[in-house]
Amino acid sequence: MAGSHNSANNDPEADELQKDLESLYAEIPSVAEMAAEQEFLQPVLDEVHKGRMKASEGLRFGGTYVSSSSFELLSGVADIITDL
Repeated sequence: MAGSHNSANNDPEADELQKDLESLYAEIPSVAEMAAEQEFLQPVLDEVHKGRMKASEGLRFGGTYVSSSSFELLSGVADIITDL
């Protein structure tokens, strides 16, 4: 019968192969988990990282804009005050 283990034949090589096969079956869940992470989780994490980088760039640009605008406003106020 295919796939069944006959312990009555006492073939050491067959017993060793059966043990190897059983140990491989035991590894299937962890290998499947790693494959799923690689296939699905890593691309999501990469996109999250890209989003954070874009947000960081936006904050940097926004900070520069606010700083520049504030400087211009203060310069304008200083000019008005000196004209008084």
